[in-house]
Amino acid sequence: MNKKTDKKIDHEDVSSGQKANAPYIFEMINSFLLSACYSVDSVLQDLDGYADLGTDDSGKPNPPDNFARKFEQLSIDRRIKCVGASLHATSNLGLAYAHALRLLSLLTSKARHPGTVKKKEKHPVQINAVVEYDKLSGTLKTELNTIYSEVQSHDFVLEMSLSSFDSHRGSIDRSGEDRFRQELVYLDKSRTLQYSHMLFSYPIGTSVRLMIPLRSILVLNRIIADQLAPRLGIEYRMLDSQLSRITKTPNVNWDGETISVSIPDKLGRILNAHWAPTVTSVIRIKEVGNTEWSPGFETIFNRCSFVGLKPDTEYEVQLTHKNDAGESEPVFDRLRVPPED
Repeated sequence: MNKKTDKKIDHEDVSSGQKANAPYIFEMINSFLLSACYSVDSVLQDLDGYADLGTDDSGKPNPPDNFARKFEQLSIDRRIKCVGASLHATSNLGLAYAHALRLLSLLTSKARHPGTVKKKEKHPVQINAVVEYDKLSGTLKTELNTIYSEVQSHDFVLEMSLSSFDSHRGSIDRSGEDRFRQELVYLDKSRTLQYSHMLFSYPIGTSVRLMIPLRSILVLNRIIADQLAPRLGIEYRMLDSQLSRITKTPNVNWDGETISVSIPDKLGRILNAHWAPTVTSVIRIKEVGNTEWSPGFETIFNRCSFVGLKPDTEYEVQLTHKNDAGESEPVFDRLRVPPED
């Protein structure tokens, strides 16, 4: 009797409870994506991964021609850092994909009728992006494939071992319209997305497969912006294809005691720094042959520019440093202004 009673309780619509957690899941997906961005950006900077791309015979974007060559030229410690950053990026990105597609399926599915018998759902040990993709409607799949084809960027897989180095995309059937699913299947079967991995075979050696997933990051970014955020009514800031490029001039202020620097980037983050200099430079200048120096001007920075100097003339510059204890002995240098054209 108790078992039957328990079973009737499970008749409730489970999906409505899951949908209540959608904003939390969305923030988790966004965190995974940003973590992948932070990791892979340094690799792309090292390997000139933001350079202009070519395309292969099927029209798929290729990485820059010198991508693999640049990787081989890196020092061993720099290569190891690239491996670690890529492993971190793909681990987070794989989780973001699986949960994003699962959330999209949840938000677009029809609620079950309260009278429908449904066993209590168990959380899977691992969410599979391909399985979650297959649950989507045909219309949604078409829209995701359109996004995939429109993102003109690259993913790049590196294979390394003690004896060889190779770069490849694998042999995938690119025919047909469902290319986004084909990509997900390839990444799942090759064990690349969600966990780029290292394989050890003793005593022969070690091989490493890792992916620099710029395209996958930008595709997921579009899915979040075009599909998930609008359904949840959440404002979402789109990433840029060059993830860390600064969009505004850094703002530097000096109030006489403290320097304040504000540096924004394309991810919407702002780096702020404040410090009080302990040493001030005093600079004086005079034309060679003159006996009097110009009034000294003070600066906290280690560079300065002079204006109004005479062309084809040699000047002498005096530099001292001062703090609360007083002013240091001067250091002298000479510079010549080039003649006018």
